[in-house]
Amino acid sequence: MTLASLHDGIDIPEYASRVPWLITQAELLRYVPQEALSISPGGWPLLQFTCLGVPAAFAFNFVNHPEFKLLGVQFNEPAPENIERVFRDTSAVLRVRLGDPNAVDQPDCHHLMWRDGRVWVDYSAGVPESVRAEQRHSLSIWYHSGVPRAWVPPKEWTLGQVKNLLNLLPGVEVVEVHCSPDHTYLGFASQSLQSLARLAHTARDANVRLTVGVNAYREANGGLQREDPAVILYRIEVPGRREAKSEESSTTLQILGIYLSKDLREQGLLGEDEAEQLVMRFNNHVG
Repeated sequence: MTLASLHDGIDIPEYASRVPWLITQAELLRYVPQEALSISPGGWPLLQFTCLGVPAAFAFNFVNHPEFKLLGVQFNEPAPENIERVFRDTSAVLRVRLGDPNAVDQPDCHHLMWRDGRVWVDYSAGVPESVRAEQRHSLSIWYHSGVPRAWVPPKEWTLGQVKNLLNLLPGVEVVEVHCSPDHTYLGFASQSLQSLARLAHTARDANVRLTVGVNAYREANGGLQREDPAVILYRIEVPGRREAKSEESSTTLQILGIYLSKDLREQGLLGEDEAEQLVMRFNNHVG
């Protein structure tokens, strides 16, 4: 068995089933009987089963996905008194299943981690720094490639439209979206120097920053070399709120949407009527 065996889901041998990633909590009942499940104090479904040769009460993680889909399973419990032996024995079981850890291999620090471009397996029984802190024993399997890094909530109309407009540019794909109340970051990859040049002008006209850096996520998980162009990440940084309040002037993000709409219309990539409607909406003129 290797990490690749976890790419599309988790085996539950006790019920002869395989639970795929990105299902909903309701869909979990297709794979395990409802009466076998309990609920953790935090509201996570719990199931006693054997995962990677380790029997435990595993919790199903639906809460870290914006649409509440399955991203991982884990147990995280107080360490037993014989934790040294438990950690040693469990580590041996995991090494048989997954080989030696390729991300973290520090048995003296009670931490092992396996990772590839889709999943990671993290096993820990670390001794806390504070004598008053409780020592924990945990094993988690996390489908990190299932996290929608460019997901935009439906209520974010302007941000969703700007993302769609950027994706209309030839060779451009928005791969990351990060938001705070007063800033918006859109990370994108570009395979077209022409589109990148036009975006540089659009960013200047809209008074937003366009920066270039390393796609740390791809670098960490994609096995990319330093000279690989796929490691390059461009980022548009937009200050201020995303939506204007009633009778306010357009936000900086809306102004960016106006310039993108006009540029795409000029290139013939956006129809005249659609571009006009978007510009009116970005200008807060709703007919």
